[in-house]
Amino acid sequence: MQDEYQAFFERLRDVSSITSVDVAREWSSIARRRDPWRSMPLDDLLGELNAVIAVMLREVSRHDEHEPSLLELVARSHGSFRRRQAIARESLTDEAIMLAEAFRAMLDRRGASRILADAVIAFLDRDLRLVRRATSAGYSDGPVCLRW
Repeated sequence: MQDEYQAFFERLRDVSSITSVDVAREWSSIARRRDPWRSMPLDDLLGELNAVIAVMLREVSRHDEHEPSLLELVARSHGSFRRRQAIARESLTDEAIMLAEAFRAMLDRRGASRILADAVIAFLDRDLRLVRRATSAGYSDGPVCLRW
């Protein structure tokens, strides 16, 4: 599986590197225009989404297939964080949609063609779906701590 990811991302050599910091910054820009993130304190805005993005971009070591998915673990943790913030469950889906929008915006900004950007987003779809499911599971499992 790792070879599959590596081979795919090697095809992007003509596109400038995209980092988790870039995607998080773009996501924040998108989120700041929407509720409930528009009124959220800046230090709470991303929650644990930085870790989710870093794992998606393979900036941190991933577990082998015999261990729990690192992406699933960090996404569950992020979902628990969102529950402690008292974010509505429906907002978790919006958050994942904005994550795909942030990836696309960064690809556009780095000069990827529309066809290539579509292919990357399609390739990331499995991870994005896992993030949505695991974030929701973490939300369900997390403690309630109303802060708003």
